[in-house]
Amino acid sequence: MDKGLATFIGAIIGAGIAIYVAHRNSKQQIGLLKEQLDYQRELFEKEQKEKYRLLEIEYKQNYNNQKLKHLEEVYHLLSKIKSKCSSTTSYISTVSKDLKSFNKLYTEEIVNYINKIQMSVGLYFPDLLNDINTIHSQANLFWGNQQQYMSQNTSDEANQQTLSKVFESINQISSLASKMQSNLKSEFDKINT
Repeated sequence: MDKGLATFIGAIIGAGIAIYVAHRNSKQQIGLLKEQLDYQRELFEKEQKEKYRLLEIEYKQNYNNQKLKHLEEVYHLLSKIKSKCSSTTSYISTVSKDLKSFNKLYTEEIVNYINKIQMSVGLYFPDLLNDINTIHSQANLFWGNQQQYMSQNTSDEANQQTLSKVFESINQISSLASKMQSNLKSEFDKINT
């Protein structure tokens, strides 16, 4: 066989072997790269799931903190309403006979407390919205009947009936506010467990 032909055949066989080895190495590298990409993808997905889980926890904690803040404020405002719509307030207002001060107490304090409660309850405790609306109605009755009682200067039976209506509203407000506070305490316990 001719030396040139043998060299040519040797070169072709050598090139074929080199191509085969390069192809096999390329396949191995692609396989390794694919495994590495799959591993990185799985790792990325795990990291994203963990970040999402942590964001959910953080969101829930922030929401619960806001809910607790509103719960505490509503609880406190209900106590204020009970004290402002009380027999003591009725007595002091009656003795002072200062309708202007009494009206200011109602419009600037009691109504303000009720509005704040309605906002918080509407956003965070919607099941209690009817209760605060009923308290609002009773506070209106308390205000109207107390104002009427203070305007009358007689001690006749009609005046006594008006005073009875004042005390009826006071009792309703106190009862409803206490019920709401009990429900808020239950909400507090749910959040803290």
